[in-house]
Amino acid sequence: MATSAGISRYKIDSDNWKHLTREDGLIEDQASTLAFKNDGTLIVGTQCHRLVK
Repeated sequence: MATSAGISRYKIDSDNWKHLTREDGLIEDQASTLAFKNDGTLIVGTQCHRLVK
């Protein structure tokens, strides 16, 4: 999930959520969109900076 406070990932096999922010290496916390490339690479669209892989 893209949120104004980072991104969150749900792992179905462990029924666990992980929340990622700047402290985890994101360029900013305000993520507005997520997309995947054909090779599985996650692309994060941010509100103020750019697209980030």
